[in-house]
Amino acid sequence: MCRACYAVVVAADADQQRLRRAAGLDVQVVAMTASLSDAVALDPTPDVLIVHENAADPAASTHEGPAVVWIGADAPAWADQVLADDAALNDALPGAVVRALIARRSR
Repeated sequence: MCRACYAVVVAADADQQRLRRAAGLDVQVVAMTASLSDAVALDPTPDVLIVHENAADPAASTHEGPAVVWIGADAPAWADQVLADDAALNDALPGAVVRALIARRSR
């Protein structure tokens, strides 16, 4: 039996539910927070962080750990996948999560 990948949505409160729905059926969102520092401190560590540029501290540190899908402009170098267009989020986010997981594991 396989499991969904576990994700944390990091975005302003107004965008959290929208990103959770856009993540798709194979991504189980286990937490939502407005702060990247809070997401990184979670235990156990999720498989992927879905980070919107409007998060409280979007580029708080150089990130090592879960895969990262960055939504918006000015993505940090440690983002594994970048989605610049919010309009295509429902179609693009599930594939971006998979590509981010593959990119992070191949490092």
